[in-house]
Amino acid sequence: MAKEIPLKTFIMYAREDHDVRDKLRRHLAVQVSNGILDLWGDHEIIPGEDWDRAISAQLAQAELLILLLSADFFASHYIQQHELPAAMRRHEQGKCRLLPVIARDCDWEAHPISKIQALPSGDFPICSNQWPSTDMPYKLVVEGIKSAARDIQESRRQIEQKRLQAIAAEEARIQREKEQKIRQEQLERERAASWQRAQDLNTEQAWADFLHEHGDSLFSSVARKNMDTLRQERLLREAEERDRKRRDELRAQEAQRVQEAWIRQQQEAQAKQEQQAAAARQYEQDVLNAWKKVERQNKTSAYLQFLQDYPNNPYVEDALLNIKQLRQKKRQLMVFVPLGMVVSSLLAWFFIPGFSQTQDTSAQADFVLQDSTARDSQPVAALQPQPRQVAAPSPRKPAAATPKDLSADGAAPARDSLAKITDTDPETAAIRKAKEEAKKKQQAEQERVRKQEADRLAEQDRQRQAAEEAAKQEQARRDKIKGSFGSSFGSGAARTGQGNTGKPGNQGVPGDNPFGTSTGSGGGAGGGDGVGISIGGGLGGRKIQNRPTMVDNTQKGGIIVVRIAVNEEGVVTVADYTQAGSTTNDSELRKMAVTWARQFRFAPSAAADQTGTITFKFTVK
Repeated sequence: MAKEIPLKTFIMYAREDHDVRDKLRRHLAVQVSNGILDLWGDHEIIPGEDWDRAISAQLAQAELLILLLSADFFASHYIQQHELPAAMRRHEQGKCRLLPVIARDCDWEAHPISKIQALPSGDFPICSNQWPSTDMPYKLVVEGIKSAARDIQESRRQIEQKRLQAIAAEEARIQREKEQKIRQEQLERERAASWQRAQDLNTEQAWADFLHEHGDSLFSSVARKNMDTLRQERLLREAEERDRKRRDELRAQEAQRVQEAWIRQQQEAQAKQEQQAAAARQYEQDVLNAWKKVERQNKTSAYLQFLQDYPNNPYVEDALLNIKQLRQKKRQLMVFVPLGMVVSSLLAWFFIPGFSQTQDTSAQADFVLQDSTARDSQPVAALQPQPRQVAAPSPRKPAAATPKDLSADGAAPARDSLAKITDTDPETAAIRKAKEEAKKKQQAEQERVRKQEADRLAEQDRQRQAAEEAAKQEQARRDKIKGSFGSSFGSGAARTGQGNTGKPGNQGVPGDNPFGTSTGSGGGAGGGDGVGISIGGGLGGRKIQNRPTMVDNTQKGGIIVVRIAVNEEGVVTVADYTQAGSTTNDSELRKMAVTWARQFRFAPSAAADQTGTITFKFTVK
């Protein structure tokens, strides 16, 4: 029979009861030497080892937990918050057995542990003076421990026996599966030939023949599935072929419709171009006929009407030049006709006999004057002739001016020398004014577009320069703030801190750790400028093992409270901002506080998801 493995035994006690623990260990020395018990105590922790982690590891491995109950045991904060809850959980889960031992008189019946049978079996604790001897209670306790150890070892043996039985059952199951597999393989080999033939042919008829011959075989479902798959593929190919033909017909019809639409569009475009060309030729012919007619009339009113009817034509400059010449002649005629009348009258007195002839000459002169003044307003045929009609000399027809190149809108460019001619004519002046306004609008639009582009480029340069300047200022401010903070650490109840230079830092807040040195942290503003940071809060019974390096890059103050949850490894798993206790809701301070809280590391513990808070106090100096 295999040798029994010693039971890992953990003695949980208060430091004030170390004498009871030592005497109990001496009474259990025989059980330890016989390999029944494997005692462990915190006195076995070597220097430099993490005592909290060592205690938690031994507590998690112990099969027998001996609790030395006393008033000091129940007053120990570490035992009540750390060791005892973990031991109770393992006892309830059946992973270990608790043996309460009443070391001294205490109110242990009011504790939940009172439901477990305690030692020694009597009415008095170990340290009571009612015992006949001081060793008797220890002997009774040892007997109870031996009985519990035998019970645990018996449970071990039963568990081991059940494990071996389970292993044997598993091996038998595996053997049965192997035999069944061999028979299945033999059956498969017998039907392999028929299956192979159907696979080689891989047609609907081949699979149908296989099902007819081996309809009750294991391959029947696969064969039926293959036959159905081939049938579906055949039907699908036929449907796809029909769809392909239909798509080809539709594509051909669509291509024909597109071709017909394109041809119609081309025909319409060609017809439209021909219409436009015919209209342009007709317009040119109309302009040419009108110009010839106006040249034959050679009147200012005719030229003005021509410019109004055909504003965009190649004869604009010629018409304006002819208008100028006609008006110049009109002004000359209006000056020289009265002088001619006077001279004619004098000559008639001396050289022409008779007064009636003089009257005829005056009438002729009056007719010439009247005809000269009425030429611009009405035809000559409308005038009433005088008794003696003399044909007025026809003015010299100017040489035809060569049409100049047209401007962008098809009209001849305005000339400064010709503009003065048309100032007195309202119709010509309106045409010239409209052209000038259109030109001014075009120039204004070009100037506006050019100014917008210049403004856009200037704004881009300004934004780029502002971004570069802001980046330089931000980097300089970060460099200045980075070296302006210090840290302070408190020990136990001490709450003092020291900054980098000049002033002392904010007070560090002590941690909550009854078995070791508590640590607080805080920042101090050096040189009388910057922001101080102090840390408060924490977790009960767990000390901070590592905290982040906190450097503030803001110039804001206030209190930010972060709610945290820590797992068994001491890692912060949850860090959220809470309004309870916070005096500011600034987004920058919240983001920094949550980021720093996630970087905290606490001592490991058997407790899972322990919660608490961390308070960050930002103080502007």
